[in-house]
Amino acid sequence: MANDIKGVPPSSLTGISDVAGSRRVAAEKQDAGSSPNPAPEQSGETVALPDGAKLLQRVESELASAASVDTQRVSALKEAIASGDYQVDDQAIAEKLLRSDGERK
Repeated sequence: MANDIKGVPPSSLTGISDVAGSRRVAAEKQDAGSSPNPAPEQSGETVALPDGAKLLQRVESELASAASVDTQRVSALKEAIASGDYQVDDQAIAEKLLRSDGERK
């Protein structure tokens, strides 16, 4: 189907892919018995990641393997609360709340 787009004739739109057509062809191939997730083709090309991306990958993997809860700290707090030794510093809490409220504005 060819339509003028804001006065631009379809013949000048060379190189623009037919996304719907590509999807239709891919669906037809899948219906014809091809694998839904074919293995990627090996082209022999390599991709080099910048240092920032490598660092991000390393940080993500370290965070994924790190414990999300400090179980020793939780146990110590539970014991302090149970024994009545845990003291709340209401002044410090109030100061931090005011500071954080000021940072949001």
